[in-house]
Amino acid sequence: MINALKYIEKLEIVGFTPEQAKKSVETWMNLMDENVATKYDLRELQFAHKADLKELRFELEGQIKEVKSSLEGQIKEVKSSLEGQIKEVNKDLNSKIEQTTSKIIIQLGALMSILMTIAVAILK
Repeated sequence: MINALKYIEKLEIVGFTPEQAKKSVETWMNLMDENVATKYDLRELQFAHKADLKELRFELEGQIKEVKSSLEGQIKEVKSSLEGQIKEVNKDLNSKIEQTTSKIIIQLGALMSILMTIAVAILK
């Protein structure tokens, strides 16, 4: 803390009148009170910032949880859609494989019939 009496005495020693010294120190102290932060002011500001940061952290954590939840939902939708598409493609491929297999079996049967006819003709 500022020792006002000490400064008033020093100003009087260098030639200020008691009233000038008193007014000078009073003006100087008013300027200091209005423009200079004290340790208490700094501590108060520090606590305010800590509280603000804590609040911001909770807000950000909440927003992160919301985004995470939204993304998880979107991922589930995409996964489900892809699984459905894969099943469709698999079903279509299986159908085409069955159709192709049936055609091959029919063609093999026809070929065997022709070969049997040729074999019988050769044996006669």
